[in-house]
Amino acid sequence: MPIAVAVIGAGFMGQLWARALHEHMGATVAVIGDVDAGRGKALADKVGAKFVQGAAEAAAAPDVDAVVVCTPEHLHLEPTAAALAAGRPTCVEKPTAHPAEVAYEIARLVDKAGVPFLAGHVLRMEPRYAAMKAAIDQGRIGKVLSVRNERMGLQADRARLGARTTVALYYAVHELDIARWFA
Repeated sequence: MPIAVAVIGAGFMGQLWARALHEHMGATVAVIGDVDAGRGKALADKVGAKFVQGAAEAAAAPDVDAVVVCTPEHLHLEPTAAALAAGRPTCVEKPTAHPAEVAYEIARLVDKAGVPFLAGHVLRMEPRYAAMKAAIDQGRIGKVLSVRNERMGLQADRARLGARTTVALYYAVHELDIARWFA
């Protein structure tokens, strides 16, 4: 039986998550939550989901098993708190929060809720990175002494992110996560 997921946030990342979940045989998008009714309804229609405007309503919907929070990172606290208060396993698109104090508050709420939580560091699920991690764990390539990453950011990313974060921070959370994972 597929896991029914609420996607909160129907912007760029919410659309990507909704599409990926919609196309996955083990998941179904049950609810799309977004403050922008036009954008949210359009995405809900595209993936066959119910639309609601409130994060708490999306997180607590009776037909939801888990929640993915895809709002801009400076707006992660409210929907994440709603999902955790509803007792739902929760994935939050990276970075978990901006600023750090909000990330600490989310960590406190996760501990209190006692439900699974995942920061959306999706490179761990990417087959090439997973193969490197397996080779490291199996001792096939030796001990990791250092990790070097390169990433090309696009001007389109800068325009989409606006002033709320930097392209370097937006991408660097992936690189730092991979370096820590491999070490």
